[in-house]
Amino acid sequence: MPYYRRKAPINWEIINGEKRVGITVHRITEEVDEGPILLQKVSKDERAIDVLLRELPFFPTMILKVLDLAEKKKLKPVPQSPFDGSYFP
Repeated sequence: MPYYRRKAPINWEIINGEKRVGITVHRITEEVDEGPILLQKVSKDERAIDVLLRELPFFPTMILKVLDLAEKKKLKPVPQSPFDGSYFP
């Protein structure tokens, strides 16, 4: 589950020196960053800045993969718990 919600989550991961970071594509809902997870890539034991520099260019590919899975009816959204994350400014 994404822990950092709202604007610039990777920036907050960098500021807080997180060791486990990732990128999440989720469905948009009325509540901020609480939609079901559609695709997620998590890295362990890396600095957030390393993940940002390496993974951010792949985000468009993740979006295309989600669209492909949806078209093939193979997309399996995973509900998020509103209690598992925190909101950062």
